[in-house]
Amino acid sequence: MVEFYEVNNLGTPSIVLNGFDVRRAAVIPEPATLSLLGLGGLALLRRRKRR
Repeated sequence: MVEFYEVNNLGTPSIVLNGFDVRRAAVIPEPATLSLLGLGGLALLRRRKRR
């Protein structure tokens, strides 16, 4: 059984699956994305210092 209902007055939707309350999770970037962004930032800083 799946039910949709409002959790609070802020309009945050929630889903109930067989009695378990499943709330919407926050989006978290994966570690590979964060490491690529970090390496790109370091490369830009290194390039800037060379000039």
